[in-house]
Amino acid sequence: MVRSIALAHGKLAYAQAGEGPVVVLLHQTPRSWDEYRDVLPLLADAGLRAIAFDTPGFGASAPLPGEPAIERWARTILDGLDALEIARASVVGHHTGGCIA
Repeated sequence: MVRSIALAHGKLAYAQAGEGPVVVLLHQTPRSWDEYRDVLPLLADAGLRAIAFDTPGFGASAPLPGEPAIERWARTILDGLDALEIARASVVGHHTGGCIA
């Protein structure tokens, strides 16, 4: 279930379930994609492709060099979506993940 994408800064980890329109789930700091472990199958059952990313520096994702910033984390999530060839997604976040969204 857990996968990763190689980006310029290192790996970006994520978990996914389902097929269909994409919904991205972003966790609060200092947690990980695991915050959405019980939600992923529910969204998959609803006909969605749910992707829960680990924010850079948390979970299994490599940290970004330099100071952490919401804008830099958001750019990295966009880079991850580009790497997955996803042009369109709904984005949901909890706490810090909401700011990133």
